[in-house]
Amino acid sequence: MKQTIFIMSSLHRWDNSRIYYKEALCLNKEYKIVICGVGDFCFKKVNNIGIYRLPERKRVYKRVLS
Repeated sequence: MKQTIFIMSSLHRWDNSRIYYKEALCLNKEYKIVICGVGDFCFKKVNNIGIYRLPERKRVYKRVLS
C-alpha cells in the first residue's frame, strides 16, 4: 500500500503548474496523492490523483478559515 501525500493550497487553483504538474504528477509514481485546492467542483480524480475543492477566497483571513 502506498503512503499518502496531502497537498493543500487555499490561494492557488488545484491545476497550478507548480502544484499539479511539478509536484503531484512527479510524486504520483511512488505515492498516493490528494490535492485540496481552489476549483469549481466538489471532487474529481485526474490521473489517479484525488482532488477536493476549496472555495476561492479574496481576503487573506478568510483563506485561513477554509
